[in-house]
Amino acid sequence: MVRTPLLASVFGMVFASDISAGTITFDDAEILDFDDETFTELGFTFGNSIAYYEGTQLYLHDDNGLLTSIFTRDDGRLFSVRAGEVSGYSRLYKGVSGPNPDGSGELDYSNGGNPMHLELEEDIYYQLEGYRNGSLVSSLTSLIPTGLFPSFQQTKWGGSFADIDTFVISLLLPPGITSYAGDLYNWPWDGNGSQYIASLPFGPGEYLCEEWCAGLQFDSLRVSTVPLPATLPLLGAGFVAMGLIGLRRRKRS
Repeated sequence: MVRTPLLASVFGMVFASDISAGTITFDDAEILDFDDETFTELGFTFGNSIAYYEGTQLYLHDDNGLLTSIFTRDDGRLFSVRAGEVSGYSRLYKGVSGPNPDGSGELDYSNGGNPMHLELEEDIYYQLEGYRNGSLVSSLTSLIPTGLFPSFQQTKWGGSFADIDTFVISLLLPPGITSYAGDLYNWPWDGNGSQYIASLPFGPGEYLCEEWCAGLQFDSLRVSTVPLPATLPLLGAGFVAMGLIGLRRRKRS
């Protein structure tokens, strides 16, 4: 008679998740290469913007910064990313027909003689991607929590990015943005001091940015890995035990 508890314990040893969990806080990240903007923390290598770097967050932006950060394990092991604290802001503006509806004249301009105004585009997106052996296994696109003083929001992804070898975070911006208007709120007034006289080549639905377009920030990432040195001996022991069980079966028959 085979002892099922023994068999169950064998499978438990072999297939149990010997998980090593932790949190990348970006507070203790060490710079590996200043020119390539690469950092390391908790056994992970990743990119982070050097411009405006304060040493406490992952910061992606388009003002001489990175738009994408790629996370890999230093030892090549598979890992999972379960959750993160995310925030951001927008400096992206969109041309809208007609003067500012609040009547203030703020951000009003002329386009080919037609009255226009700019509206802040608050809907900025980021994308998460998980890869295994070069193949995309999971992808998620989500709104960045933006605002005047945005706070970090805890976001959970469950098992969407489990057992991957590469994790990619990207700040998404509308394509083709090449124009920056500087400080939009300091445009010159006309002689009456009542309205803007600026003329800009941006039609309805076209985008431009202030000094830069947007920023994406992560205050932490919750990650976990399966330590290979711990699981390989268990795997070998498990197969030996299963072989012994099979031998006992044959002898009894």
